[in-house]
Amino acid sequence: MCVTGLGYQRHDNPEVVPLINELARGELGQFVNLFSPSMKLESKEQNPDGRERRKYGEPATPFARVMAHALIRPEDKARLRVLKGKLNPFALEASIQKQLKAIDRVRRALE
Repeated sequence: MCVTGLGYQRHDNPEVVPLINELARGELGQFVNLFSPSMKLESKEQNPDGRERRKYGEPATPFARVMAHALIRPEDKARLRVLKGKLNPFALEASIQKQLKAIDRVRRALE
């Protein structure tokens, strides 16, 4: 499931920028933060041959990392749990794809 489908085109037209910003602040941000696991770099080591070796942690969503963090207030964690419970990742993906197509239509019309 790839949702960052903005492609390699330039999106510097002022009419496209608000659409991209709305997508990033809305459903795309929710999808990435609540449902998309990523690996975080834990350490780097220099090998004797001069090459760098990187060690990554287990994949986890940003949501899971927040839930595991001790300094996050319980009421904030509860608010995030409620938000995640209301969202359907498949509906988010469909909405994101619809918005990406709209962005592409506007971009192509302005070329």
